[in-house]
Amino acid sequence: MSILSISNLSKAYKASPLFKNINLQVQSGEKIALVGDNGSGKSTLLKLIAGLEDADSGTIKLSNSTLMAYLSQHMQEFTDLDRPVLSDRLQEEYENKLQEISSDIASLSIEEQEQLLSEYQHISDKFERRGGYSYLPRLTQALNALGIRGEILNRPIRTLSGGERMRVLLAEKLLENADLLLLDEPTNHLDIEGLEWLENFIKNYKGAVIVVSHDRYFIDQFADRTCELSSNTLISYQGNYSDFIRQKQERLDIQTKTLENLEKEHDRQEEITSTLLSHRKMSSYHSREKIVKKLGEAIEEIRAQIPEKSKNMNFSFLPIDDDRDENRLIIKTDNLSFAWDDTAKEEILFENFNLKLKATEKKVLLGPNGAGKSTLLNILMGINTNYLGKVEMASDVKFAHLGQFVEFPNEELTILEEIQERTLMLETEARTLLAKYGFFRDEVFKQIKVLSGGEKSRLYLACIILENPDLLYLDEPTNHLDIHSREILESAINDFNGAVLAVSHDRYFIKKCGLDILGFIGTEIKEFSNYESYKHFSNIYRNNKVNNNTSETIKVSKSKINNQDTKRQLQELRKRKNKLEKELKILADEISELEIELESRMQEMSGDSMDQYLEYAELNERLESKSENYFELGEELEEIEKKIAEI
Repeated sequence: MSILSISNLSKAYKASPLFKNINLQVQSGEKIALVGDNGSGKSTLLKLIAGLEDADSGTIKLSNSTLMAYLSQHMQEFTDLDRPVLSDRLQEEYENKLQEISSDIASLSIEEQEQLLSEYQHISDKFERRGGYSYLPRLTQALNALGIRGEILNRPIRTLSGGERMRVLLAEKLLENADLLLLDEPTNHLDIEGLEWLENFIKNYKGAVIVVSHDRYFIDQFADRTCELSSNTLISYQGNYSDFIRQKQERLDIQTKTLENLEKEHDRQEEITSTLLSHRKMSSYHSREKIVKKLGEAIEEIRAQIPEKSKNMNFSFLPIDDDRDENRLIIKTDNLSFAWDDTAKEEILFENFNLKLKATEKKVLLGPNGAGKSTLLNILMGINTNYLGKVEMASDVKFAHLGQFVEFPNEELTILEEIQERTLMLETEARTLLAKYGFFRDEVFKQIKVLSGGEKSRLYLACIILENPDLLYLDEPTNHLDIHSREILESAINDFNGAVLAVSHDRYFIKKCGLDILGFIGTEIKEFSNYESYKHFSNIYRNNKVNNNTSETIKVSKSKINNQDTKRQLQELRKRKNKLEKELKILADEISELEIELESRMQEMSGDSMDQYLEYAELNERLESKSENYFELGEELEEIEKKIAEI
């Protein structure tokens, strides 16, 4: 049974269409993944379905009594920031109302009793739908699976970081038991354990789900259908992401072949037309002219259906010729250990880690949040020196680092100027290189300061690979990247002929790049050849830990940790924490003001005022930018709070 019907839906911002005349039918219980490049309109489509924005034209129809729940990828404020994480005011209101009706009903007339009984049944249905008295235990279980556990469950919402708030919201939305669940980038802020739990939850969810995600492995686990927003239209493919890729390529092959045939026929008809004109056969000439015109229109229509990047993805990143010895050892560690320590406790993150990384090996650090992946990466980069054991790096090793967010010295430069300044390339050569990283035609003249996070990452990757480092450090490099940008990153990493050491939760990226896994299992770091073997071993460890109710944490001697360094580190962390909290409060106030102004503009908007649309779109861009900044700072605050708690 269809619960959602979208017909001829169109939406534009700044007179530029996001999508035109798209259609979609969603069946009860269907699981749909919505994919597409950043800016293609995925989040906007979810907002339209949720009724938070109005379409320019077309219709959205929900079947009667359909209950819908929506999770935005941007910040949402709780109405009561002082309530504990593990609480639910709505369920409490239902309980109180039911008790009130039960108390009053005996003293009323039969007619009044019937009215109250109807209200009682209505509230009771809502109460039971959300889980009734089992709601809080189920919420506890969901929060634990998403990494919200322990004392944090009793803390007020206002004390949580941005990432923690989003995970609480996600858990609450999932438990609303809606007929239609809309999730916009729900995998943000989740570690491997959280991702796997969410995959299973969606697979077993009774209602329909539409998920916007760039996590291809995640989509493969649950999607019945994959819908792509591209070139202002929506195309639906049966199956998960892998099925979508295969079908899309088949469709592209057919389009390309059809285009070739039409172009050949167009050229043939033009020759015939020229011959007829030269022989002065005017009647036949005009008839052929119409055929040539129709063929030209058909060619342009098919060309418009083929995305620009599809026409330009037939390249490879050629390795730079060098004399690297693949057996050369570039990093070696002996019994490397790290622990947080103060006078009250010592807790080790990892111990006795022995690594031998050769010149062309590529490895990824994989494990739950808080396991110590970023700490280990910082040690190997020489940033963190507060460890036990030994780290040795070969002489003259040149390394580069790509993280989630990148900065350039002068962001007033254009993309083309940045590359030319670094390489002294001629314009033609530089533009050929930039095309490999997804920058085509006039895009190379964009200033760096206006680029999205994904575009900056692609440009930065181009710059650092041109330096031909011996070793690439990657810290969650696919976060905030759309699928197209991830594919470019993967192509570059696959063709890079040096060593790679990455931190990532992106299982598709790990498999595509053939990365060997250094998996965090308790306080040990073990080597695995693939994700499946790591997952199997990790599950065994977790199950044993739960069943035995024992801690795998190993104590180390307090004398081995430099207490002075730890105290200085704690002071710096607290100083940064205070600054972040002030910045987040200012941002939260600004976001709240923008949301109020957007709501006001929406109510004032008339269908024939382009200026109003442009002002609304500009305000919306400012809101998204500030929301993204809020999350970035929130994630940093969350990490700092974890470190302070561990110290």
